[in-house]
Amino acid sequence: MRGEKLREARLATLKRVLERANQLAVDAFLVAGDLFDDNQVDAVLVEAAIGLFRNHPTLPIYILPGNHDPYITGPNCVWNRRPFLNAPANVHVIREAGVVDLEENVFLLASPLHQKLSTTDPSLKLVELAAKLPADAIKIGITHGALAIESKHQPNDFPIALNAATRAGLDYLAIGHWHNWLADTDGGKIVMPGTPEPDRFTNDDSGHVALVEIDSPGQPARVQKLPVATLTWRAFTFDFLSPEASRTSLAASLAELTPPPTRSCVISRHRLTSPGPRNPGLALMPVALSCRPLSDEFALC
Repeated sequence: MRGEKLREARLATLKRVLERANQLAVDAFLVAGDLFDDNQVDAVLVEAAIGLFRNHPTLPIYILPGNHDPYITGPNCVWNRRPFLNAPANVHVIREAGVVDLEENVFLLASPLHQKLSTTDPSLKLVELAAKLPADAIKIGITHGALAIESKHQPNDFPIALNAATRAGLDYLAIGHWHNWLADTDGGKIVMPGTPEPDRFTNDDSGHVALVEIDSPGQPARVQKLPVATLTWRAFTFDFLSPEASRTSLAASLAELTPPPTRSCVISRHRLTSPGPRNPGLALMPVALSCRPLSDEFALC
């Protein structure tokens, strides 16, 4: 997919999420890392993001640097550019590990990243921070990295313990990094919402944000999974051994591809499979079916 199309979709999704958060009057809008793909992000995109934040001056926004956009010293860091150094008063970039007072007896404990790779668990800093807070306070953690699930993470990808929230005495821990939704770790205290705007066919459970409510210290957080994506990515298979059945199935699937209310486009990809020689006439069939206004683009694999 062309870069400018994906950029437009990401900005549209950010705009939608901010509007939804403002409507819900949330107490804090958390970005758990990787707001940008890297520190060399285009200045136009930075200004566009700041412009969207500026449209919601009463919404408290807290941005954590992740492994794609880590906080480093010097001019080569996006967080050291003028737009963020002179950001609106409601926009807070958390450059160093620390505690933010959200409201009376409610604290945000943050552990941002300062490099792209590390074998250190960034949530360990949350343990130190939590130890200095009242036991009866609501403690919300935010960091960035990979949950240390065997065979699903790399040793140098900021591995986070599966009991990180409980270990630090947190009521809730927001983690950014992986693109798909994951919310069943550490008794439900850890949530990885994934990317709000999917950018590939393997993001089969992305395109969401988490709406979290905590009534009191020690009480389970109520987490709602809210769909927000602009684009829908779907892949289909066409089997040449059963062309008629495949054509019927594919046509039915394409007919159902109506974008949800939050989405403006569906990206479709068709995989043509056959153990033997392909019939050129059949090869054109799924292509013709995919060329509808609903589809932004397609690829034959």
